[in-house]
Amino acid sequence: MYSKREKVLITFIVSAFCLVSALSNRSYYPALPLISKDFNVSVSLVNMTVMVYMVFQGISPCFWGPVADMWGRRPVYLISFIIFIGTCSGLAIINSFSGLLVLRMIQSFSESSCNVIGFGTIADITTSAERASYNNIIASTLSISMALSPIFGGVISNQLSWRWIFWILFILGAVSWISILLFLPETLRSHVDQDRNAALKHNSNRSDIPVMKWVTRNKQLVCHSPSSPPTGSLEIKSNSKKYSNRYQSPNFLEQILFLRHPDIFLIIISMGWFSSVSIALFMTTTPTHFSTIYNLNTLQIGLCYVPYAIGSIVGSFISSRLLDQYFKNIASKYQMTKETIQKLRNIPVDFPIYRTRLHGIVFVIAIGQLVMISYGWVLYVRAHLSVPLAFQFLVGVCNAPLFNGGNSLLIDLIPNRCASIMATSTLVASLLRALAVATVEIGIDHIGLGWTFTIFGVSMSISTLIIPVLIKYGPKWRECRIYQQKKEEQQK
Repeated sequence: MYSKREKVLITFIVSAFCLVSALSNRSYYPALPLISKDFNVSVSLVNMTVMVYMVFQGISPCFWGPVADMWGRRPVYLISFIIFIGTCSGLAIINSFSGLLVLRMIQSFSESSCNVIGFGTIADITTSAERASYNNIIASTLSISMALSPIFGGVISNQLSWRWIFWILFILGAVSWISILLFLPETLRSHVDQDRNAALKHNSNRSDIPVMKWVTRNKQLVCHSPSSPPTGSLEIKSNSKKYSNRYQSPNFLEQILFLRHPDIFLIIISMGWFSSVSIALFMTTTPTHFSTIYNLNTLQIGLCYVPYAIGSIVGSFISSRLLDQYFKNIASKYQMTKETIQKLRNIPVDFPIYRTRLHGIVFVIAIGQLVMISYGWVLYVRAHLSVPLAFQFLVGVCNAPLFNGGNSLLIDLIPNRCASIMATSTLVASLLRALAVATVEIGIDHIGLGWTFTIFGVSMSISTLIIPVLIKYGPKWRECRIYQQKKEEQQK
């Protein structure tokens, strides 16, 4: 088992990687006019670099997720950051627009591993009763990045040059790579178990652990072994052999196959549509409409992202605490001892995990819908700037519980393929976000701000209606899936 100190340290390390990843994405936006001028191309052409970045950001986790679930977290981190460092140095000195476009594709491919593997790493080291609190740290980091990235990019571009954005990212990437090498252990459970058994068999101190840990504890075998799964979890039993060999080839179609399960599909759609609509509408309309309605400059517009980020942090903190506490309360009602709850990693079949993770979400989504609809009309009547900023804060608060609860539920349902299932969620969310981004400005041009936000707000009813369906039918779907997995295992 990992100590609490080690869990916190690992969580903050992977959260820092997520921050670097987010900076490489959003800090680029304020520099678009400068890049257009330097390369003597139109702004619309420069916007293509944003589009291809988003496309690769959605697709690439489908590569990194299966690789990380099969070959381990550390190798993927080390390889992806080497690629990231190389692309940052190239982007800092590139003199052709075509080269810029290609390098941004490769950079997106490399940095997209951080989020999915980050949540996978958290799932490796935590139990179900505490997972939401640790996921909150990553979620809060991503929220902070939404506010910091545009400010960071704007200040660097104005004071130095847009190329310095990538030099600074180069430095941060190099520091991250060294941190992985020295301080981040391999956490994938199957690898940890194999290394422990091999070390014990040969009476050796060697383990798949960071250099500094091996040096400082070379007189003691260090191996963090997760507790064996409880007898109620058939999903783990039926797949333990399948995932024990680290040299197997990853299944890159697995992300698509996850969607054939109705509960997985509905969770991802519900979570993806709500977050995609809120992020797309608030993040993409703020620069254009705040500059025309409130006459704000680039730096002031960047500061307008802060309320949403603060709301997301507050919502993540509150929802994670409530999720963990509610999980413990439900587990206690099922005659689980405190020790069992603290060690529970794999959810028994008869445990009401859907009701536990989605408790109160419908109420939160309903509030988010009302805020979304009101936000459009507030901009339409040109209300005081403080009003839309307050609404952005509220949407951030409402977005966090569904994000936390949905991600925790996905990991609870597919515990042995954490990075892969998060890659599936990222892929679907990226497609839905692209759909929302592509239609929002068209809607505003044709029917105005108020009615566009009203239509999108009403469309969030998709998420509202899915939650009761999951709570009612999810356990039956999960039981059928486990039965089918067990049947397939017996036939092999």
